[in-house]
Amino acid sequence: MERKFTSVEMAELTAQLEKIFDAVELADGDAKAGGGFALGYAAGMNGTDCVLSCPVEVGGVPRTLRLYGAVSGAAQAEDAVSERERELYRDDLIRDFLSGAYNRRYWETVFCKKIGAHVASGEPVAVALVKIDNYAEVVRTHGQPVADQLVCYVANLWKKFYDEGSEKVVCRLAGATYAVGCVGAEEIDLENQMRVLYQKMNLVCLSTVGMMCRVPFTLSMACAGTEEVESKVWPELYALCDGRLRQQAAAGGNGVYDANKKV
Repeated sequence: MERKFTSVEMAELTAQLEKIFDAVELADGDAKAGGGFALGYAAGMNGTDCVLSCPVEVGGVPRTLRLYGAVSGAAQAEDAVSERERELYRDDLIRDFLSGAYNRRYWETVFCKKIGAHVASGEPVAVALVKIDNYAEVVRTHGQPVADQLVCYVANLWKKFYDEGSEKVVCRLAGATYAVGCVGAEEIDLENQMRVLYQKMNLVCLSTVGMMCRVPFTLSMACAGTEEVESKVWPELYALCDGRLRQQAAAGGNGVYDANKKV
């Protein structure tokens, strides 16, 4: 079965699948993964979810399409749980365990799902990708526990400025890569904001793992806005933003990609 899509085709397919399934998620994929479907289970917002996973290719990049649906009758298991316990449980589902920032599931199924509605109501949406430069070298030099502490430190740096309700969010997508979302801003607004904030940031993480040590680091960043793309969906914004991030990293990292520079 052919499972290769453009970003626009995947956005259209996702819109159709969302009419049937409780949630649809497009996650990072493995280029070596098999071509079959995988059936699994996960903790859902209101019980146990059945998860159907399928490897796909979007714009030449391997991804994993996940379809979530509640298992019939599973909700009764939560009858004895208090409302406070439910609230904590639901928060765990959308938070990255390590950094405390929102996770990929929240980003793709909550924030990005509302992008079209924001644009339709006259509010632009700008997004950014942030990546720790030379993260693998940090792991090799200092070890994974120190690298994990750096991941948390960077998340907290950005959460100071983009952690306001559902309209300014910071998410850890995977590894040392984060996403920042800002409703009501265009690309140039977010780009300028992040450039100013980055210039003032303390780019040294003081690690308390084992013997205390200072871990200097830099970040590569790139932004994209709904005013720049035809389809106001995350896959198209991601393609634009990821391309810019790669260019910034190739140029040495340590800064925000200038979307207005002459090529």
